[in-house]
Amino acid sequence: MIQLAAVPFNFGTFEVAGPEFRFSEAISIPATRGWQPETKAWWEKQNQDTLKRLLTEGDDDVVVMQRYCEFVKDIDPSEKPKLRFWSNHTIDWDFVSDYCRTTNVKHPIGFYNFVDLTSVMRGLTFPHDFNAFNSKPKIDKDQ
Repeated sequence: MIQLAAVPFNFGTFEVAGPEFRFSEAISIPATRGWQPETKAWWEKQNQDTLKRLLTEGDDDVVVMQRYCEFVKDIDPSEKPKLRFWSNHTIDWDFVSDYCRTTNVKHPIGFYNFVDLTSVMRGLTFPHDFNAFNSKPKIDKDQ
């Protein structure tokens, strides 16, 4: 992970927080971590100025994770019961949680408040047979 970004939004109203209340920080890659070959190959095809900026401006991983947690803690207290960690894939949750673990920073949002948008979209688009969920299985007495 070379950057961590977070933007509060209200799912009910779809209101996104203003630019003054957004989190985005580059993280220097700790000596204990490295690049996956696929990730490195992907970045080689991207804007090299952006990559160079992220790699040179990155702050210590412990410092960034502490700032991220403080950012989450500063969210309006009336919104706290509804806090969710939304991401496109589970890998985002895994990265942030692992960085919290290895930097000894308590993740401010629990796992059960993690929402994988890919799964949400699949759930909304695939047909469901809700009767199958509610019905009891039929058992053949002859078996």
